[in-house]
Amino acid sequence: MNQRIEYRYDANGNRTQTDSTASDGALAATLQQSYDAMDRLASLQQPHLGGQSTQQFEYDGADNPIGLIDANNNTSSQQYDPGNRLTQHIDALLGNTHYQYNSNGQLTQVIAPNGSQTDYQVDALGRITEEVSADRGTLAYSYDLNNNLTSLTDARGISRSYSYDALNRLASISFPDSAENVTLTYDNCTNGIGRLCQITDQSGTTALSYDGYGNITDKVETKQGINYSQSYQYNGSHQLTQMTLPSGRQVDYSRDSLQRISAIEATLNGSSQSIINNVQYTATGQVNQRIYGNGLTETRQYDLQSRLIQTDLTGLNQTLMSYDANGNLLSRQHDQTDNHYLYDELNRLYGDTQGSINNLIDYDANGNRVQLSTDSFTKTYGYSPQSNQLTDIDTQTLNYDGAGNLTEDTQGRSYSYNNAGRLKDIQQSGQTLASYLYNSQGQRTQKTTGANTTVYHYDLTGQLISETQADGTPIKDYLWHNGNPIAQINISATNETISYLHTDQLQTARLATDQNQQIVWRWEGNAFGDTPPQELANIQINLRFPGQYYDQETNLHYNWNRYYNPETGRYITSDRIGLSGGVNTYGYVGGNPVNYTDSSGLFIDALADIGFIVYDLYRLLADNAFGSCDNLGENISALGADIGGLLIPGASGLGL
Repeated sequence: MNQRIEYRYDANGNRTQTDSTASDGALAATLQQSYDAMDRLASLQQPHLGGQSTQQFEYDGADNPIGLIDANNNTSSQQYDPGNRLTQHIDALLGNTHYQYNSNGQLTQVIAPNGSQTDYQVDALGRITEEVSADRGTLAYSYDLNNNLTSLTDARGISRSYSYDALNRLASISFPDSAENVTLTYDNCTNGIGRLCQITDQSGTTALSYDGYGNITDKVETKQGINYSQSYQYNGSHQLTQMTLPSGRQVDYSRDSLQRISAIEATLNGSSQSIINNVQYTATGQVNQRIYGNGLTETRQYDLQSRLIQTDLTGLNQTLMSYDANGNLLSRQHDQTDNHYLYDELNRLYGDTQGSINNLIDYDANGNRVQLSTDSFTKTYGYSPQSNQLTDIDTQTLNYDGAGNLTEDTQGRSYSYNNAGRLKDIQQSGQTLASYLYNSQGQRTQKTTGANTTVYHYDLTGQLISETQADGTPIKDYLWHNGNPIAQINISATNETISYLHTDQLQTARLATDQNQQIVWRWEGNAFGDTPPQELANIQINLRFPGQYYDQETNLHYNWNRYYNPETGRYITSDRIGLSGGVNTYGYVGGNPVNYTDSSGLFIDALADIGFIVYDLYRLLADNAFGSCDNLGENISALGADIGGLLIPGASGLGL
């Protein structure tokens, strides 16, 4: 392959340049770094439009970062107390986030730029015992002598309790509604010593088996008395080579010498068929070519910041992209229409043009949308004082429970939630529009609308792989490559029909093609996703932004831990991990949906594109100020109703 990455250093051992070189010797990506006299990072430089995009950093005498000038020349700053604890973050629009601490240096208060306040009570061991939030009310926590969380009471007054085994492993979670209880067992499965073997929860039972290296080889779910099996095989490098879906479909993965997927095959109508092949990568590991099973070749080109600038799909579609110095997407030109975007000093999208359609968005100091202006109408948005809860749109009102969950929207729909705080059902005019069930990881496993029930199945990384009817009859399968959905297979009693999916710079499916190389589905338009797709051949695809699934009954997007409303560009509930996901607990990706994603419904994903070198350095530093609060968020995510990440350790070699 002869692709290589070269590093250069100064006399003090600081890395000053990183060059990624393609097999033909051409430079694929480059990054330069400079340092001050104290060997602190002073600047980052990358090529941009024939020049350089530069970010500059400033420090105080204690080495605390106090100033950032981004590549668009926007300045933000930070202040610290004598103990070098962050006390203020002042953004480029002079919005001020304040942090206060107790005498032990533990964070006790955060006040966001709009005045939204969160207070923490901390015990002598530094554990948060109470959180009082303007968005999600008052939460109480208690612990055992081993520092394990033993109870959590939310602002609705609903308590859940946690128990542990002798090795301090989570053994159970108990709720007032016992149907939601979770039980975990360890050690008693194949190669299971020291590993999770079974979970029993609201969705049913999940049993796991492992190989001698700790890779999960079998996952058997029992839901409503039906067994659904997944199996996994690995090569000597512990990379996935074969997977069997709950429908029985076998998926095979070929890999190159660097263990990257080079081809994927799957059974279709009883015989093996190529899904993608001849996959090629850049020196930075990004896909620059894949040939789909219908013969279409997709090529991708990147700039020297590894930003996607062009995609071509064999004569059917070409997309050209351009960026500003901060890496924000400025334009996306494709065969159907052109999209152009404008950003404020905080990199929030405020201008969104699709062809002749123009949208302008105004925000408050904390990123809440206060006005949307289009060519034909203007909407205004109101919020609860010193909070991020959206309470009215024009003259229509929205209501919430004490935990910050939406209970009534502007369409007269009412929302109810289970003990774990997840959306349970939606009603309108006395009729149930939909009801939902979830597993212990917070994944939605069942949806019932009228007489129809759909059961959902996920792989070890949380990707949706199958849909079935309640009796186990397969409906759809999904195939993935490096986080990109590449195929949807519709299953009937007599035939299986494949739609090949083609994604954008965010790994969002934008096009679908059939076996005859024809476009059968397209999703473009509004930057926040508030545009219906074009279904050109009666093909329904519900995938939206990464991690999202469109619900026709509500027009909401299910997003793993929460539900996203594309009409308002925000979530309908406060973030389950509190301020660990940002100081606006309802906001979606910081108001920048064409550059960032949130596949878990908790926080902005770390994108594979290295063009975004810094996602607001000071927001990351501010997160670090949370200390035990951040750990608490992780603990609640891991120990709470979703038990985040319990299955992931066995999936480390999937490489999907």
